[in-house]
Amino acid sequence: MRGIAVICGVLSGLTFLAFHPDGRTQPKTPPASAQMVPSTLRAFIVQDGRFPPQTVDGKMQRDPRDRSGKIHCYVCEYGLSPVFILFLRADPKQITADTPVGKLIRDLDAVMPKYRADKLNGLILFLRTEAGEKAVKFTDDSGTEIAVTADKEYPDDENRDRYVQEIKDWIQAMKIANIPVGLAPLTSKNLTAWGVQDKDAATVVVYRRLKHLAPPWHFPTLGDLNEEQAKSILQTVLSATRY
Repeated sequence: MRGIAVICGVLSGLTFLAFHPDGRTQPKTPPASAQMVPSTLRAFIVQDGRFPPQTVDGKMQRDPRDRSGKIHCYVCEYGLSPVFILFLRADPKQITADTPVGKLIRDLDAVMPKYRADKLNGLILFLRTEAGEKAVKFTDDSGTEIAVTADKEYPDDENRDRYVQEIKDWIQAMKIANIPVGLAPLTSKNLTAWGVQDKDAATVVVYRRLKHLAPPWHFPTLGDLNEEQAKSILQTVLSATRY
């Protein structure tokens, strides 16, 4: 836990960096060349199938590593490991196993166990909850009350339960077992820092040792991701395991 705290501290102190799309869909404000990941990444975790419940003394007990149903930062947890993140601003029903993005997700889910010894990790984030900011108050060590603004999160959207159920249905239909799947706002300052463009239906990031291995892939629509691009993303993810 101390290591995770140190990594989160380092990330929170980084200047938000960006990176060029390298010939892919050009965002309005392209980030600079691939550097350190820009920040932590909190999200509500809908399901993490890597840690199923275990039977202990005849009773089913939840694995303490399972963060399903909680707000969690996998960037902090994964630390220096090779990581891929898929940001999807889409209705889960649009992503089926016979689409390029669906095939890519199934392929990534399939390779995860094969590279477990290489500490390959991933995350799928559906960007669906209400965007915006909220006022947050806290009291410092001197007893002074301080008001700040923060991005809205999962608890702030009244439709959150519907989104969660839709994602759970999608996970079951797609048979995703090895990649945690989360839910985050449609837009936020944090997403902008990660290079996720407001009009992109999909953004893919791959990094290792907290440094990007390639510029992010930007897709204005899910149909813009073709089989060749999916193959390139998969190869980049696998290359992240080669130290």
